[in-house]
Amino acid sequence: MSSLVRGKDVDWLEWRRHGIGGSDAAAIAGLSPWRSQFALWLIKTGQLRDDAEESEAMRWGTLLEPVICDEFERRNELAVVDRQTCVEDPYEPWRRVTLDGLVVSPSDRSLPLGIYEGKTTSTLRYGLDWSEGLPDHYALQVQHALSVTAQARAWVTCLVGGQRLRVFEVQRDEDVIELLLRFERTFWARVEGRLGPPPVDGSVHTTAAIREALRASTPGKAVELPAELAPTLKTLVEAKSAIKVAEGWAREAQNALMVSMGDAEVAYLDGREVVTWREHEEHRLDQKALREAEPALAERYTRTSTVRTFLVKGGTA
Repeated sequence: MSSLVRGKDVDWLEWRRHGIGGSDAAAIAGLSPWRSQFALWLIKTGQLRDDAEESEAMRWGTLLEPVICDEFERRNELAVVDRQTCVEDPYEPWRRVTLDGLVVSPSDRSLPLGIYEGKTTSTLRYGLDWSEGLPDHYALQVQHALSVTAQARAWVTCLVGGQRLRVFEVQRDEDVIELLLRFERTFWARVEGRLGPPPVDGSVHTTAAIREALRASTPGKAVELPAELAPTLKTLVEAKSAIKVAEGWAREAQNALMVSMGDAEVAYLDGREVVTWREHEEHRLDQKALREAEPALAERYTRTSTVRTFLVKGGTA
């Protein structure tokens, strides 16, 4: 393998921030379901912390990694070595990957046959995302890893719903790698300041990242917007107006359907179930009653946070 293998005692989060890893590839290509390119740029430039909270599903995935890998070895009569090893491209060290492992023959562990990737998913997500093979974001992660490690093949093992093991064999795709390299080099030039930041997009991930990175304001500070942002402001004003009108249409249509349904729970159109309107219980804390009955307790569990509210104050010329 022509890549540099680093020791397992590296500060993984810091090492990851100073380069592009496999999980970053999909975000750079605009195909990540979890992160936008702009959000990733904020992280790589140190403007936003990469401290996403570990979900229970992620926790179980981590705990099951060695079990899944061991079962892959048993079923396929192969071995996985160098598990959870950090690897860098020797020519572009900012291109890096944390390997789940290298696949070797049990009889000759010196020659890698390819890379190993272990995944977990629910039965529902498998049916939605994996029906035609590897989801695009995982496929890009694998091609990135193949490129960094100079390997030609990968085995991706996925435990579905904790009950079924699926193995996908993936071949190196030079066309995809060439395109991905162009995206990654451009992105890294933006991180290093040789190019400007990525274009701002409208994804919820970008919105959340900007709000988190710029959560604090300077009291009394004002700026003059550049003239080229006048069309952007106009777009925002017109879009908000259109949303308000559309919401009014939606309420009007919903009200008409509700009147037509009366006390019915289900409505059909041409024999198809199209609307349901059923009762269900909701449990909400009555904050007013709590403050009146137990003011000290309410005060004890009240938390104050500071947020920035974005308001458009005027129209456009």
